[in-house]
Amino acid sequence: MSQYSDQTKRVWQGAIILTVAAILTKILSAVYRIPYQNIAGDIGFYVYQQVYPFYAIAFTLSIYGFPVIISKELSSQRKVQKEQTLLSTYFYALIFISSIAGILLFILAEPLAKWMGDPLLTSPLRVTALTYFIVPILSVFRGYFQGQEWMTPTAVSQLTDQSLRVILILVLAFVMMFLGYGPYGAGLGAVIGSVLGAVAGAICLLLYFRQNKKRKGISIRLKKVNKEYILPFVKNSVLFSMTILVIVFIQLIDSLTVLRFLLESGVHIEAAKISKGIYDRGQPLIQLGTIVATAFALTVVPMISRAKTLKDQTEARQKTELTLRLTYVFGLLASVGLAIIIEPTNHLLFTNREGSNVLFILAFSIVFGALVMTSAAILQGYDKGDIAARHIVIGLVLKALGNVWLVPSLGTAGAAMATTFSLAVIAFLNIFIIYKFDGASPIKRIQFFGIVCTVMIMGAITFVWRSGLEYMLDESSRIIDGVIALSSVSVGGIMAIYLMIKFRVFSENEVSIIPVLAKLYNVINRRRDL
Repeated sequence: MSQYSDQTKRVWQGAIILTVAAILTKILSAVYRIPYQNIAGDIGFYVYQQVYPFYAIAFTLSIYGFPVIISKELSSQRKVQKEQTLLSTYFYALIFISSIAGILLFILAEPLAKWMGDPLLTSPLRVTALTYFIVPILSVFRGYFQGQEWMTPTAVSQLTDQSLRVILILVLAFVMMFLGYGPYGAGLGAVIGSVLGAVAGAICLLLYFRQNKKRKGISIRLKKVNKEYILPFVKNSVLFSMTILVIVFIQLIDSLTVLRFLLESGVHIEAAKISKGIYDRGQPLIQLGTIVATAFALTVVPMISRAKTLKDQTEARQKTELTLRLTYVFGLLASVGLAIIIEPTNHLLFTNREGSNVLFILAFSIVFGALVMTSAAILQGYDKGDIAARHIVIGLVLKALGNVWLVPSLGTAGAAMATTFSLAVIAFLNIFIIYKFDGASPIKRIQFFGIVCTVMIMGAITFVWRSGLEYMLDESSRIIDGVIALSSVSVGGIMAIYLMIKFRVFSENEVSIIPVLAKLYNVINRRRDL
């Protein structure tokens, strides 16, 4: 009994470590873009964002896709020989696949840059290709340690990778700009920093594996490769990663099309680059907003899996409904709140208010992006991950068609509309399947009034507060806009929490599941624990 409890405790501790590392990694990945834009300017930001999706695909697969599938396979094995066969197969399969991807990107960098409309992107693309050669080490060893229920190596490697990457990106971008290499030099420095961060993460894992190898005698050998495992492994990894990769794929579509279509519509090349760089300001805002919108909801997802395991359909449906409603409400509040204060926020974070109309449209991607993330996680919990992946493909096709149709006539505002619409379609399709599958609905009729009142009143108060400060201060300096943006966020956030509880958007029983909300519920309703 004690052995079982010790194992359970170890699993939960590992899960907490990995979750904290994942959250910190996501925050670092979103936040560093803001000082980088301040250093390199809009063109420097454009350069980095054009090549970033190619790096992000490798990064995401090496953190989420491949390691998760490897760990699942290894966790069910207790024989060292079988572990060695699986590890050897996955490692050499990934060496083959990643090497082909890296070589192709390196060779095709020049024609790809020309297709994008900017031949100067060739060097950054070629440096990005080097990331793919590190994927086998990052993926296999993370998967191995997670399969051993030892999460520390994965967490340390993730944080080492991202921390060093962020530091190097900012330092190298600053040095390149200082030395006179301009925004393209800054972009190249940022890409070099990303590759070096991945190398550091790989070194961490190798050191941990070397230490563990002496203890367990595990080795990776070419002669132990079993080809039958390769295709299911790659298929399951890609399917599992699709949810996280959806935003990256949307960015990739933008990288391949937006600048090209702007140039074809007659926009001067320098103006087109600046326009794309301003449009790219929306990416960290969407990432941060999605993190906030899903923070509470994703804590409930494991409860759905537990209820499903216990075959308690009623409990599973209730938790599914709560997860979707948490995502919808917090996502909608984040989208509306950001849209209202987008101008001062844009100036605070990115040095001026240019492109605020485009960022206003992108703000509404937060609620749909958050719903895509949580609904896909729920579908994966119901073993319907292939359906979620199918919906993502549909959404990506719509995004590409939207860019083709809207960018030539509306510019980056058209790309923003296409992004928001495609995420909305994916979210709707996922929620429809969940409803069809077990009858779960994110909003009940009785809660609809409370949600509408909460969003409208919060939005009105935030708008009045922002407008009042702008009228009284009557100045558009960055410091003033910072005061307006930060104070508006505080006012809007406080009002949102207060109104949600007062209008009972969530029941007392639902709120009790999440300790932070439960405490706020008690304070606002003047209740005290006995």
